[in-house]
Amino acid sequence: MSDLIWNGCECAHCTKYFSIFDAYLMSHQYYDGLVGYTRDVTTPMLFGPSGYALSQRLLKNHDLDALLKYPLFDRYWDFHTSSFVDISELNGDDSKLCKYNESCFKPICTCLSHFLIEYVHPIADFVGSELKTVCLSGVLFCKVVDYQSGKISWKCIYE
Repeated sequence: MSDLIWNGCECAHCTKYFSIFDAYLMSHQYYDGLVGYTRDVTTPMLFGPSGYALSQRLLKNHDLDALLKYPLFDRYWDFHTSSFVDISELNGDDSKLCKYNESCFKPICTCLSHFLIEYVHPIADFVGSELKTVCLSGVLFCKVVDYQSGKISWKCIYE
C-alpha cells in the first residue's frame, strides 16, 4: 500500500490527494493492543479501513449478477474509527475537529481505483476476452470496447 502513495498514479487528482494522505499518516497514531502502546499510522492502517468501507457498499450474500443490478450502499469512513482500530491525532486533539473526515473518503476511493486498475489488466489478460467485469475490494471495473478501433480498455464505474 505504500507503493500506492509514493509510486502510484500520477494524474492530477491522485498527486493532489497523495500529499494530503501522506500528511494524514504523519499526524495520526493508533493503539496497538498486541504490543500495548501507540504506533504511527502506516499506509495499511489507512487503506485497510478504506478498503473495508468500500466493500461494505456491496450487497451481502449475492452473486455478481445481483451486485451489478443494484446500486451500492452509501458508505463512508471517517478516517478515525473503524471495525479494526481507533485512530487519533498525534497532538491529542479531538478527532471530531480533525480536517481528515468523511469528505476525504471519495477522493481516496478514486485513488484506490486508479491503483487497482493496474491489477485489472493482468487479470483480464489471464481470463480472456469473455471477462466483462472485475470487482476488487468493492471497486467495480467494466470492459469498454471501442468498436471503431477494436481497442479494449477498463474503466471504474464510479468515476
